[in-house]
Amino acid sequence: MTMLDDLTIERELELRRDMERVCDDRVEDAPDSSALTKGVSVNTAVHDGVFKIFMGLFALILVIFYLTFSHDAETVFMIGICAFYGLMYFGTPIVLRRASRQKRENKDWTEFLDEPFSTSTGLISGRTALLQICIVPAALAICVIGICVVIALSR
Repeated sequence: MTMLDDLTIERELELRRDMERVCDDRVEDAPDSSALTKGVSVNTAVHDGVFKIFMGLFALILVIFYLTFSHDAETVFMIGICAFYGLMYFGTPIVLRRASRQKRENKDWTEFLDEPFSTSTGLISGRTALLQICIVPAALAICVIGICVVIALSR
Protein backbone atom coordinates (compact mmCIF):
# COMPACT_ATOMS: atom_id res chain seq x y z
CA MET A 1 0.00 0.00 0.00
CA THR A 2 1.22 3.47 -0.75
CA MET A 3 1.18 6.46 1.54
CA LEU A 4 -1.71 7.97 -0.43
CA ASP A 5 -3.80 4.84 0.15
CA ASP A 6 -3.08 5.02 3.89
CA LEU A 7 -4.15 8.67 3.97
CA THR A 8 -7.31 7.91 2.02
CA ILE A 9 -8.22 5.02 4.32
CA GLU A 10 -7.42 7.13 7.38
CA ARG A 11 -9.63 9.97 6.12
CA GLU A 12 -12.46 7.56 5.34
CA LEU A 13 -12.26 6.06 8.84
CA GLU A 14 -12.29 9.55 10.33
CA LEU A 15 -15.40 10.46 8.33
CA ARG A 16 -17.12 7.23 9.40
CA ARG A 17 -16.36 7.95 13.07
CA ASP A 18 -17.83 11.43 12.67
CA MET A 19 -20.96 10.03 11.05
CA GLU A 20 -21.36 7.39 13.77
CA ARG A 21 -20.95 10.05 16.44
CA VAL A 22 -23.76 12.10 14.90
CA CYS A 23 -26.01 9.11 14.20
CA ASP A 24 -25.56 7.61 17.68
CA ASP A 25 -26.70 10.83 19.37
CA ARG A 26 -23.25 11.30 20.80
CA VAL A 27 -23.01 14.71 19.18
CA GLU A 28 -22.18 16.34 22.50
CA ASP A 29 -18.69 14.82 22.20
CA ALA A 30 -18.04 16.72 18.98
CA PRO A 31 -16.35 20.07 19.54
CA ASP A 32 -18.50 21.98 17.05
CA SER A 33 -21.84 20.32 17.73
CA SER A 34 -23.16 22.46 20.57
CA ALA A 35 -25.81 23.86 18.24
CA LEU A 36 -27.07 20.37 17.46
CA THR A 37 -27.45 19.41 21.11
CA LYS A 38 -29.35 22.62 21.88
CA GLY A 39 -31.85 21.93 19.11
CA VAL A 40 -30.77 24.92 17.01
CA SER A 41 -31.32 24.41 13.30
CA VAL A 42 -28.21 24.26 11.18
CA ASN A 43 -28.13 26.07 7.84
CA THR A 44 -27.04 24.07 4.84
CA ALA A 45 -27.93 26.63 2.18
CA VAL A 46 -26.49 30.10 1.77
CA HIS A 47 -28.91 33.00 2.29
CA ASP A 48 -29.95 34.94 -0.82
CA GLY A 49 -28.51 38.10 0.74
CA VAL A 50 -25.02 36.63 0.52
CA PHE A 51 -25.45 36.09 -3.22
CA LYS A 52 -26.77 39.64 -3.59
CA ILE A 53 -23.70 41.04 -1.83
CA PHE A 54 -21.45 38.88 -4.02
CA MET A 55 -23.20 40.03 -7.21
CA GLY A 56 -23.14 43.64 -6.01
CA LEU A 57 -19.38 43.50 -5.54
CA PHE A 58 -18.96 42.08 -9.05
CA ALA A 59 -21.19 44.84 -10.45
CA LEU A 60 -19.22 47.45 -8.50
CA ILE A 61 -16.00 46.25 -10.11
CA LEU A 62 -17.55 46.52 -13.59
CA VAL A 63 -18.93 50.01 -12.88
CA ILE A 64 -15.53 51.19 -11.66
CA PHE A 65 -13.90 49.81 -14.80
CA TYR A 66 -16.55 51.51 -16.94
CA LEU A 67 -16.07 54.86 -15.22
CA THR A 68 -12.31 54.60 -15.64
CA PHE A 69 -12.19 53.41 -19.24
CA SER A 70 -15.43 54.80 -20.74
CA HIS A 71 -13.54 57.06 -23.16
CA ASP A 72 -12.37 54.06 -25.23
CA ALA A 73 -15.02 52.19 -27.25
CA GLU A 74 -13.00 48.96 -27.46
CA THR A 75 -12.58 48.84 -23.69
CA VAL A 76 -16.29 49.47 -23.16
CA PHE A 77 -16.96 46.55 -25.53
CA MET A 78 -14.72 44.32 -23.39
CA ILE A 79 -16.47 45.47 -20.21
CA GLY A 80 -19.77 44.57 -21.91
CA ILE A 81 -18.43 41.08 -22.60
CA CYS A 82 -17.43 40.79 -18.93
CA ALA A 83 -20.92 41.92 -17.93
CA PHE A 84 -22.42 39.26 -20.22
CA TYR A 85 -20.24 36.56 -18.65
CA GLY A 86 -21.24 37.83 -15.21
CA LEU A 87 -24.89 37.65 -16.19
CA MET A 88 -24.44 34.05 -17.31
CA TYR A 89 -22.36 33.18 -14.22
CA PHE A 90 -24.94 34.53 -11.78
CA GLY A 91 -28.04 33.95 -13.89
CA THR A 92 -27.63 30.24 -14.51
CA PRO A 93 -27.90 29.17 -10.84
CA ILE A 94 -30.82 31.54 -10.32
CA VAL A 95 -32.72 30.07 -13.29
CA LEU A 96 -31.90 26.50 -12.24
CA ARG A 97 -33.03 27.15 -8.67
CA ARG A 98 -36.34 28.62 -9.84
CA ALA A 99 -36.87 25.70 -12.22
CA SER A 100 -36.23 23.23 -9.40
CA ARG A 101 -39.20 21.52 -7.83
CA GLN A 102 -37.70 21.91 -4.39
CA LYS A 103 -38.66 25.24 -2.96
CA ARG A 104 -36.61 26.27 0.02
CA GLU A 105 -37.68 28.86 2.51
CA ASN A 106 -35.31 31.74 2.98
CA LYS A 107 -34.61 32.48 6.62
CA ASP A 108 -34.43 35.94 8.07
CA TRP A 109 -31.06 37.65 7.50
CA THR A 110 -30.26 37.94 11.21
CA GLU A 111 -31.21 34.29 11.78
CA PHE A 112 -28.82 33.23 9.02
CA LEU A 113 -25.98 35.28 10.48
CA ASP A 114 -26.51 33.98 14.02
CA GLU A 115 -27.20 30.31 13.35
CA PRO A 116 -24.50 27.75 12.59
CA PHE A 117 -23.74 26.94 8.97
CA SER A 118 -22.73 23.43 7.95
CA THR A 119 -19.66 22.98 5.74
CA SER A 120 -17.73 19.88 4.72
CA THR A 121 -15.20 20.57 7.48
CA GLY A 122 -17.63 21.32 10.30
CA LEU A 123 -19.88 24.05 11.61
CA ILE A 124 -19.18 27.75 11.26
CA SER A 125 -21.33 30.77 11.97
CA GLY A 126 -23.37 32.43 9.25
CA ARG A 127 -21.22 35.53 9.67
CA THR A 128 -18.11 33.49 8.97
CA ALA A 129 -19.75 31.97 5.89
CA LEU A 130 -20.60 35.47 4.64
CA LEU A 131 -17.04 36.60 5.29
CA GLN A 132 -15.49 33.60 3.54
CA ILE A 133 -17.70 34.01 0.48
CA CYS A 134 -17.37 37.80 0.10
CA ILE A 135 -13.83 38.56 1.31
CA VAL A 136 -12.12 37.96 -2.05
CA PRO A 137 -14.61 39.99 -4.15
CA ALA A 138 -14.45 42.80 -1.58
CA ALA A 139 -10.65 42.78 -1.66
CA LEU A 140 -10.73 42.80 -5.47
CA ALA A 141 -13.14 45.74 -5.46
CA ILE A 142 -10.83 47.68 -3.14
CA CYS A 143 -7.83 46.89 -5.35
CA VAL A 144 -9.72 47.87 -8.51
CA ILE A 145 -10.69 51.17 -6.90
CA GLY A 146 -7.05 51.83 -6.03
CA ILE A 147 -5.77 50.89 -9.47
CA CYS A 148 -8.42 52.95 -11.26
CA VAL A 149 -7.75 55.98 -9.04
CA VAL A 150 -4.06 55.76 -9.95
CA ILE A 151 -4.93 55.46 -13.65
CA ALA A 152 -7.32 58.43 -13.47
CA LEU A 153 -4.77 60.59 -11.64
CA SER A 154 -2.00 59.72 -14.08
CA ARG A 155 -3.93 60.97 -17.13
